[in-house]
Amino acid sequence: MLQEAGDTEGLQKAAGQLRADRDRYKDFCKEKGLSTHNENTQVLGFDRSKSMKTVWAEKNGLTGGSNGGIIGNKDSSFDFYPVSNDVLQKGINFNVFNNDELNSSVESGMMEILNTVSPFTPGTEAGLTIKLSDCTRSDIILGEIGSGTIDIPERDYAYLSIHNHASGETFSFSDILMFHDHRNCKYSCVVGNNGKTFALEKTDSYNETGFYEKIMRRRLGFEPYTADNEYDFIRECEQYGIRYIERGYLAIS
Repeated sequence: MLQEAGDTEGLQKAAGQLRADRDRYKDFCKEKGLSTHNENTQVLGFDRSKSMKTVWAEKNGLTGGSNGGIIGNKDSSFDFYPVSNDVLQKGINFNVFNNDELNSSVESGMMEILNTVSPFTPGTEAGLTIKLSDCTRSDIILGEIGSGTIDIPERDYAYLSIHNHASGETFSFSDILMFHDHRNCKYSCVVGNNGKTFALEKTDSYNETGFYEKIMRRRLGFEPYTADNEYDFIRECEQYGIRYIERGYLAIS
């Protein structure tokens, strides 16, 4: 697209950003002792003619699949923003659950995620899980660079899942679907690149059957899920024992 438009400067900038992201990804994997996977830094269709965000929007739109993990903001109407420097400097005050140790671990996990994605192209997501029995955190998982997606595998123990949204928006429908399908995931949290935080909890009154039927109505198109009605959809899930928490940016002063 940049090539067709004759935007040589934009093309060079996009290509340079991609090279920089690849270097950062290699450094990240080396630091964490992880194997590199080139597909995480490949942008589908990047032939020096399209920016990463344009390619991502064209190939995803409102649809797309995953191998059972989290998919971030797939709606191409969402803009991606870099991580706020204010958030990185001040931190996040997350005091949501009735467990101080868990709250502290979530705060630290959110900051680790934001610090991890901050050098990369806006739209890059990262995540981790926290084991509820002892509040230990997993290694961080880095999604495909600039894609607005991430896969977080299910655990064989009760856990909490966290990932970031570069849009700063709440849970996507795919996030909600994952929350249902991953039965051991008792809590799911999202931290926006702007510092806003969101959480879902399966309470003691959780009704898995009712929650599933609600999701299936959406999947079959009886209850469309769009950027305009996403909050309504999530709130309606509360009747099935899902607790929804939303917080504005609460920086540590």
